[in-house]
Order: sequence, then C-alpha cells, then structure tokens
Amino acid sequence: MMKRRILTLVLASLSIPCSVPAISTFAHAELFLSLEVRESYDDNVIGLTADNRAGTTGPARGGMAGVSGQSLKGGLDGIPGPGGGGSGSGTTGTSTAVEQKGDFSTNLYANIGYDRDLGERTTTFLEVSVDHTRFSTYSDFDFTIGTASAGATRRLSDILSVRAAAHCSWKNFENDLRDGTAYGAGIALRERFSPSFWAKQFYDVEQNSADSPDYSYFGQSAGIAAGYDVTDASTLSVGYTYFLRDYREIAPAVTVTSQLASLDLMTDLSASWSVSIGYEHEWADSNIPGTATTNNRYRVGIRYDY
Repeated sequence: MMKRRILTLVLASLSIPCSVPAISTFAHAELFLSLEVRESYDDNVIGLTADNRAGTTGPARGGMAGVSGQSLKGGLDGIPGPGGGGSGSGTTGTSTAVEQKGDFSTNLYANIGYDRDLGERTTTFLEVSVDHTRFSTYSDFDFTIGTASAGATRRLSDILSVRAAAHCSWKNFENDLRDGTAYGAGIALRERFSPSFWAKQFYDVEQNSADSPDYSYFGQSAGIAAGYDVTDASTLSVGYTYFLRDYREIAPAVTVTSQLASLDLMTDLSASWSVSIGYEHEWADSNIPGTATTNNRYRVGIRYDY
C-alpha cells in the first residue's frame, strides 16, 4: 500500500502546475539523471525542519539543488522546542518544553533533466525531481515533494561561474494542513580555484502556499560551501546554511530560523556510482521565547549518476 502511494505521488509530481519551458525547447540536449538513497539518524528530530534533508552541499547537478543544496521546504509544524507534531499542533503551540525525539529515516531522491550549451560559456537546463522521506517512528514528519526547475549557468572566467534558476514545487505531507505548492528563484556563484578545490555561495527565496494559511510562509536561505579532492576518487566538503521562514498570515506572526553546518565525504566507486557519509549540526529557533533547540544528524548514502 505504501509503495503504491509513493508511486502515485511521484507520478503526480511530474505534472506540477507551474509554468516552465517545454522539454521540446531543449531538442538535442544532453540527458542527466541521478538517483540517491540515504539512511539517517537524528538525535532530536525538529518538526520545523524535518523536510530539509540535503544539507549544505546537495546533489551534484541539476536545478538550484546543484549549487545551493535543496531549498528549505514545507511549513511550520509546531514550534522548534517540542519538535512539532500531528495535524492538530498548529503554528502557535504553547508548549515550550524541549523534548528529545531521536529517530531513523530513509530519504529517496531522484532527478531527471536536460541541459544544452548556448555557445562556449552558457548552459541552459530543465529538471524535474522527487524527494521522499519516511521516518521510522515519527511518521507525522513524512513528506514527498516534487520540483520543476529551469535556469542557466554562465561561466564568467576559468575560475568563476554563476547560475540562476526558477523553481516550483508540489508538496505532500503526512499532516494534510501542510500540503500545497511553492515557487521561488535563486542565484549561486561557484569558484574552481584548482582542479582539487572549489567553493560556492548561494541565495534563494521561496513563497509557499499551504492548504492551511497557518502553514503558508515566505522563506529565504543563504549559504556557503567548499570542497577538496583528497584523492582522485574522494571529495571532502564542508558547508553552512542559514534558513529563515516568515509566517505572516497568522497573528501574531511567527519568524523561524535554522542554521545548518555540515561535513561530508563522498567516494566514487565507478564512473556512475558513489557512496557518502555525512554529519550535520542544526540550530533552530523562533521569535517565541523558549523554543531554541538543536539536532545532530548522521547519514550514509549511495548515489547513481548518469
């Protein structure tokens, strides 16, 4: 039953009601495809950010995810301290006790798209991705998100390149009040200082419209990351991302912040397959007193790129 539901959600995401260029525009374009499975353990699942799973380094290519980590997604599920909860928690919960909620989760991510060179320095792309996470115990935080992205990358020099993209998402949560759609845009810079060392910076905005106005928000995220090839097959990367969500349609308005620091090691097994291990530390807070909390996430994954 669960597999049938996930398949239905994946198929639905491919018809996201957003305006993006038709695939026919990218005739004779190069196809790219990625599939990834991650197993994670959070020592304190934070309902506020349970749907932000990619950390600061994100997938290797495609959409803004390729340069900024996946965008902050979803809506507020309770306040940070208690970690959120079921459909009745709302955005103005009164409990401020910090309750530790450790749990395992499985994340499935897939994207497919086309890119096309326009001259020697400019590449355009179109991408569709699906992101699904299921928790072992706290199923209230389960989600599936489909995203369509379109944009372009411009190489400004041998060292510096810039990427701009627009994206729209269809979102389904275990808590139906959070279901909805979102649209946004972002810009990122990437520097390749040597064959072994790179860095990137990004800024992204998103307007999320949920089925319940209590879960609609305007979000912003910004971050920086750097990576170094320690061997021909292994890359070590570090990053920091700052997320902000403004819930303006409730009274009083709620502002939520989250900071995420990450460390990842990715090793290529072949030209297409790679494995990764990672660690993330998260700080979450809001303008409601007594809601600050933290989380440590440990994860392993395997990835296929075509």
